[in-house]
Amino acid sequence: MLLVKASATFPPVEWLKSLGFQITKLENGCVHLGRKENAIDLLWIPGGISIPAAVGQFRFIIHEDVWRCRPNAVKTRIHSLLNINKRVHGRQCVVKRINKATAEAFLNQYHTGGYVQCYFKYGLFYKDEFMACATFSKKRKFIGHPQPFFSAELLRFAVKDGFYVAGGLHKSISCFLNETGVNHLMTYADKEWTAGRSYEKIGFIHEGDTPPLTFSVNAVSFERTVLKHPSQALVDNCYRVSNLGNKRFVLQQ
Repeated sequence: MLLVKASATFPPVEWLKSLGFQITKLENGCVHLGRKENAIDLLWIPGGISIPAAVGQFRFIIHEDVWRCRPNAVKTRIHSLLNINKRVHGRQCVVKRINKATAEAFLNQYHTGGYVQCYFKYGLFYKDEFMACATFSKKRKFIGHPQPFFSAELLRFAVKDGFYVAGGLHKSISCFLNETGVNHLMTYADKEWTAGRSYEKIGFIHEGDTPPLTFSVNAVSFERTVLKHPSQALVDNCYRVSNLGNKRFVLQQ
């Protein structure tokens, strides 16, 4: 069962119907769209509305600003949740270093968080088709170890809409670790979309959660800016939203 918070400005309804969802119930301001396979609960949060305190652990969340700013990335997420993507095997793919412009264009289209500043950028290619992108921070040396010990962060990983690259995340990370000699890799999983099981499957350990972040959202462009303090004053034509925070995962060689 897909649960969508009713709103006069809810954009994805017609698109969700095109995926085969049928409206089976309209009650208490919620639109229920049923689908026999891959049932999920999804909650639409209109702009400027806080996440309800009673949000369930297994419900996925779409903020209006994220949909309006990066609709293709949201569609990619939902296609993945529904497991309706075409499967490509990672062993048939080639990992290559890519430039900033290539990584930025891909992540702004297929990752709900968009592109962020990074140091290492990799593309996963299947028969020369750009299928997935992974970006990493610059490695840092830990002081106090008897041998050189380096840490880095996996910043982004995204796959082209309509595809699932089996083993693609693991292959991208393995290439990065082999090339850089990093011993300690950390990353964060967005609690509004995932429990991070894909990280645990390849050896990451859950080491805790981060507190929710509060953002200023431009009401015209729908771009987010992290606020230093939740109560920080907003500039004109902006509103405030908060997320659920992230899960922190660590992989140690």
